[in-house]
Amino acid sequence: MTRKIVLAACKLYHPNYEGELILSGYRHWSDDMHNTYDILEKMGWKVLHTDEAQGFVDNTGKYYTRQEAIQFVKDSGQFYDPNRGNHAKTLEECDIAFSEGFW
Repeated sequence: MTRKIVLAACKLYHPNYEGELILSGYRHWSDDMHNTYDILEKMGWKVLHTDEAQGFVDNTGKYYTRQEAIQFVKDSGQFYDPNRGNHAKTLEECDIAFSEGFW
């Protein structure tokens, strides 16, 4: 199976559990993510505030940071429009990915 980045994602944590939960949606903090987070927040889940907490998932569920995602695009040739989200840079100049560039 060919891997392809398919969703924006954010990492969440719970103070009473080890590990992280990956929350995904069509854009970072789009309505679908907010609706799900509202439910999870009531159960005690919180947004992880680190540089690696926002990223993407591929069609196999693998999580990529924004930096890893742009490298994946460069290596795989997956469509990415650097003019959207990266402020008119070329793909080679991009050091992080934004959901706007994928879809």
